[in-house]
Amino acid sequence: MNRTKWFSVLCVMVVIALIVACKSPTPTPAVYNPVPTAESLSKQTHLYSLKIDDTLNVGSDSTLANLYTTGNIGAAGIVTATGGMVGAVTGAVTGNVTGNLTGNVTGNVTGNVSGGLSSTGLVVAGATAAASATPAALIYNNGAANDILSVQKASTPVFSIGNAGGITIGSGLTANGAAGFNAGAVVAGATAAASATPALIVNGLGAANDLISIQKAGTPVFSVGNAGPVTMAGSMQVNAGAVIVGATAAATATPAAIVNNLGAANDILSVQDSGTPVFTVGNAGVVTGQVLRYGTAGQKIVCGVSNITGTGVLAHGLATPSYVQLSLAQDLTADCAMLSYTNASATVTAKCWQTNATPAAATTPAAIDWCVIGTP
Repeated sequence: MNRTKWFSVLCVMVVIALIVACKSPTPTPAVYNPVPTAESLSKQTHLYSLKIDDTLNVGSDSTLANLYTTGNIGAAGIVTATGGMVGAVTGAVTGNVTGNLTGNVTGNVTGNVSGGLSSTGLVVAGATAAASATPAALIYNNGAANDILSVQKASTPVFSIGNAGGITIGSGLTANGAAGFNAGAVVAGATAAASATPALIVNGLGAANDLISIQKAGTPVFSVGNAGPVTMAGSMQVNAGAVIVGATAAATATPAAIVNNLGAANDILSVQDSGTPVFTVGNAGVVTGQVLRYGTAGQKIVCGVSNITGTGVLAHGLATPSYVQLSLAQDLTADCAMLSYTNASATVTAKCWQTNATPAAATTPAAIDWCVIGTP
């Protein structure tokens, strides 16, 4: 064939190919829009950035990277969320929430919440049927040095519990909205504590402030200074009796008790019976008392006035009289001018004598003053 014939055949083949291409329809791809069901959602293992406008029940094998819901997670929902949870959770959250919970959780959170809890108040209600040793809330610190609990105001700690249990309070301790404890404060020492371990230690770290200050309407009525002196506004009353025990290692010149009177006129010591002084030590050292005794054996002075005629037994009441003193309580007369006594088996007999060459007992009554000292 010549060139003209070959060119004509080629043109015809091109025209036929174009006609066939134009008449063949373009295939339309199939469209599949599946409707998600609760079952299909529960079988998914990872859901990311899922927005749900209604209640969602999520199976136990689901992991939600970010859950934004305006509805509720059902009571059977078990959720692990590493993003944020903005809706209300009425079921149990047994996974870990590392984002923020800005909704309400009315179920149980048994996982870890490392974000924030934004709420109008956090309430921890222990189970009514829980065992007595089961706490309503348990704060467990895994760190070696950080505090177990820190309550802060504007990032400044105002109350903290250290990892060893020490409590630090930024301000005073109040109870029931008032300064102090309205129901009473009780400090109970451990029953197994060593005998040298005190139940309560008040340690004043300041250089000048008191260790303890008990006040009434802001006025101190009892205080213990930082060097140990005790100051009381009123008197001290001990209903069960007061016992003063001196230090066993104290020097011999150190008394167990010192009564120091700073006043100029009042007594240093006054022992009273129903408000009536029975023994006093004045500010100059003068002792006034009804009975004077020394040591455990004891010596008592009994004094009286008796009228005797010649002789008379003195009613001293002592078991063992050891000393007797007599004096005439009237003017000297010829019938009773001298006095003497005998002491036989605790019977003390006073005698009054006439003044003559051979003394004889007085025949008229005479008054004598007497004092007998002995063991009661």
